[in-house]
Amino acid sequence: MVVQDGRGILRRPRRALDRGTARIPGVRAEIVPRAGHGLTLERPDLVNERLLSFIDSCRAPETAAGQA
Repeated sequence: MVVQDGRGILRRPRRALDRGTARIPGVRAEIVPRAGHGLTLERPDLVNERLLSFIDSCRAPETAAGQA
């Protein structure tokens, strides 16, 4: 997963994200709106939500109770 700030001063966020993810097949990429370089400090609620969602999507489905 790649998380990019949405308020890039030195670069365009979408362009930077597209260039950075172009070489990673199947990567999940997110832009955090209204956040700068310190996006984990500026928008911790949103960053945590996106990361937890990604982690959940990587987990193997749980087997039904009693099934192997």
